[in-house]
Amino acid sequence: MITNPIPCRLVCSACLATFPAEIVKTFGTGGWLESDLCYRSYATFPYPYLVAVCPCCHWAAYIHDFEKLAYLPRYSDSELSKALREHLEEQRVLYPGSRKYELAAHAYARAGTPPLGIGDLYLRGVWCARYEAAAEVEQRLQQEAIRWFERALSQDLSGFERARVFYLLGELNRRLGRFEEAVRWFAGVGPAPAWLKSWTARMSALAREHDPTIQVL
Repeated sequence: MITNPIPCRLVCSACLATFPAEIVKTFGTGGWLESDLCYRSYATFPYPYLVAVCPCCHWAAYIHDFEKLAYLPRYSDSELSKALREHLEEQRVLYPGSRKYELAAHAYARAGTPPLGIGDLYLRGVWCARYEAAAEVEQRLQQEAIRWFERALSQDLSGFERARVFYLLGELNRRLGRFEEAVRWFAGVGPAPAWLKSWTARMSALAREHDPTIQVL
């Protein structure tokens, strides 16, 4: 099972440039779930490698929305491999996962993607920002995720997706210290799987205690 990033060659759907990027093929097994539904395994943190940014036009999207030409050879001592490694290391600095998801959210919003999909992009950006220990970025992306999830509720969500969005609105507000708002959203979760109802009750209790800390579920 391959859980480490693999270099591959992608074609940008916006400008048709060809560029190298890194992807992961599996999330790994085992691990834990954080209270904003971020799955964390003991393998490589995968989320930054599920999106890519074209270094030519800066268009960003999920990997599956690029054309993948080929996997590239593993690093070796050749000059070409050294240049590839240096380029990918530079791209990780220029475009950390949180930035990738923010750019992707902008691109998909321009393309008319439904609000739920945009909210999920910002949510994944939140997860990456927390992994990067970028607190200010995390808070900004939390606010954007809230804005788009609230828009999504106007589109007649039902069943599990509706319950999930209500839960996430409660949890994102709790993490931002908006405790009364969080309790209100948690109260609206409604019919949901038992595990989500249990987590809702637990997070709602923390909101009433004015506790904004991330939890492991």
